[in-house]
Formats: sequence, C-alpha cells, structure tokens
Amino acid sequence: MEWNTYELVVHWHEADPAGIAFHGNYLFWVERAFAALLVARGYHIEPGQLAQNVGFPVTWIECRYVRPIPVWSKVNVDIAISPESNLKKLITLFRILFSETEGLAAEGQIHRRFVEMGSFQMVECPPELRSVFGLH
Repeated sequence: MEWNTYELVVHWHEADPAGIAFHGNYLFWVERAFAALLVARGYHIEPGQLAQNVGFPVTWIECRYVRPIPVWSKVNVDIAISPESNLKKLITLFRILFSETEGLAAEGQIHRRFVEMGSFQMVECPPELRSVFGLH
C-alpha cells in the first residue's frame, strides 16, 4: 500500500477559541489530501468533467481522534487506497501526524461508491479510472 502525504499548517480560523483545531476540519484536510492524491496519479477533477459521468461520493466515514492539534501545528495528512477497494467501492485510509514528532493525531477510513451522476445508481469504476485507484 502506497501512502501519499499532504502537508499543512493549522491556521487560527481552523481552531476554536482555545487554539485547538476544530474536529470537523480533520475531514476537510483528508478530502484535500484525497484530491492531491488524485492529481499525483494524473486525474484532475474539473466541474462537469467526471470520467464517463461517474462520481464517487462518500458513504461512510470512521475517524478516531487521538490527540488535539494546536493552532500553528504542522501536520502531515497521509492517505492511501485500501487493498479492500474493488470495482464497486473505494476505501481510503488516512492518518494525521504531527510533522515534527510523527505522533498520531487522528486516523480512520472513508468509504465511497462509484455512481452514475444523473441517477446516482451504483456502477463499476470506469476503465480509465482503474489505474488511478489501483483497481483491477
């Protein structure tokens, strides 16, 4: 399994008044890391330009929060395609690590389904995306 790393700094607007990153932002960072993974693998999503009009919306999220992240912390969001993914579902694993100590702040997984965007009916991953996701 190949991990892709997305680096960021936690800014004040992402924190609560105590200076701790708001928990909901963790998932936003993971989505940014997922988009960066797609770009790194040669797939640039543009509005209305999905391959064969197939999307991959989130159907389930699991996140385990381990340590709070103070404002101005540098973190790495690591993301990988799970080997449990297949032509019907895409599972990404993630971990959020403090850049300097590599200590774990959060970890989890996100499940997605491949769907035809007009009807939202489940479909198989289009052939041109299979290599992007490492699916066979």
